[in-house]
Amino acid sequence: MQLYERISWMIGPMVGTPGSGSSGGDIGPTAQQVAANAGFKQELATIAAEYKRIMDVDAPAFSALLKQNGIAASVVP
Repeated sequence: MQLYERISWMIGPMVGTPGSGSSGGDIGPTAQQVAANAGFKQELATIAAEYKRIMDVDAPAFSALLKQNGIAASVVP
């Protein structure tokens, strides 16, 4: 319970908790938060590109290989 209260006290001014004295919108992100967000965006872009390659290239190639070997299954992206 104490941990919850401490966390609530720390984030209250950022999210505009009633009684915290802040509406939440006047506190901008820190440099570390901006950097972390940029890193997450880059990681997500890399993952999205890999997923697209798997769905566009690997899955159809695997389905063709299954069909070539007489296996009546296919991978449908």
